[in-house]
Amino acid sequence: MDRGEFVGLLRALEAAAVDDVLIGATAMGFHGVVRATEDVDMLVRAAPENIERLRAALRAAFAGDPEIEDIRTDDLPGDYPAVRYYPPAGDLYLDVMTRLGEVAGFESVEAETRRVDGVRVRVAAPAALHRLKKGTLRAIDRQDAAALRNASTCRTIRAGRMAVQRFRSIEEMNAAPARRGPHDGFERFVRHCARYRSFARRPRPRGVFRFRSLEEAQRARLAGHRDTQRAFRR
Repeated sequence: MDRGEFVGLLRALEAAAVDDVLIGATAMGFHGVVRATEDVDMLVRAAPENIERLRAALRAAFAGDPEIEDIRTDDLPGDYPAVRYYPPAGDLYLDVMTRLGEVAGFESVEAETRRVDGVRVRVAAPAALHRLKKGTLRAIDRQDAAALRNASTCRTIRAGRMAVQRFRSIEEMNAAPARRGPHDGFERFVRHCARYRSFARRPRPRGVFRFRSLEEAQRARLAGHRDTQRAFRR
């Protein structure tokens, strides 16, 4: 993930007054729980005017890419609450959701406000991230949930850097994302993503893909990007 591209996206979302909350690994990075990711996950308010503001923000961030118009106002609040958008270039893609089944939506997820380069960013709180990740299909999400598992972990993350972490096994250590203080978590996160990108590039599809549920979107992730393009383009 390129820092400039990501901050440009955040700046465009704020300028367009989009009602959104970052979730997933990008939100974890703000809390100092650092692991690499290729996507930006966000919940947005399921209102037609907010979806239009989202499109306006994406046009500003990605040079008016015509594929953005395939993010339809009646999809996200309706039958397709999860939309994946691959920009024309760069190193990130977006998973935009209005709800995660019965678990959470924009209005119900607990969020905190952070700032990056003067940009105001709303991110899901650590406890909320744990609830979102603990019951999902992907092993990496279960590993993330373990790092955010209880209130004492969340308090430690907020308090600052942890000099020593203890593990019962090598497997437990390998499954645990590195924890750092939230004061520098975002910068460590984007640097870690950049290092990952340098040796893990892969071809990307283009455009917008729609999913009827979080589970369907997760199955598409497990299947891989090319299968996503073949099976879920509507």
